[in-house]
Amino acid sequence: MVPQSEVLANAVGSNLGLLSWLAPKGPLKSELNSPTQIVLQAFRYAALKHRQQTLADGVTPYFVHVVRVCWILRDVFQIKDTATIVASILHDVVEDTATDIEEIEELFGKTIAQYVDLLTKDPALPKRQREREYDEKLLNAPEAVQIAKL
Repeated sequence: MVPQSEVLANAVGSNLGLLSWLAPKGPLKSELNSPTQIVLQAFRYAALKHRQQTLADGVTPYFVHVVRVCWILRDVFQIKDTATIVASILHDVVEDTATDIEEIEELFGKTIAQYVDLLTKDPALPKRQREREYDEKLLNAPEAVQIAKL
């Protein structure tokens, strides 16, 4: 039997080991997991995807923004819907990383992927068109998803 200290050292001793340890383990179909597990998996996934990003100050990890949005949604607006909470955690993953909406659907299910898509601007469009189409998507989104973008 391998000592736990050796397992931990192997898991976190290198970036590759840490990233492997943080990466989601298999499909995370939200319909099959508890709400707490889904939220924790989304935090882990977002942390992994945003790991190289910082806020405008160049120092603060971008993941701080993810946590703040989730906290505001849950504690200020009293949103309890798991799909909306998870979409708020993942809301910038597609927009700011090399992740596509299909990957979100594969890992977190169709409803969460739809909510993330509603919260995502299409960077391929010219800015005015991108903002207009984004506003139109949000107008037709569920109220909790609209609140997530406040």
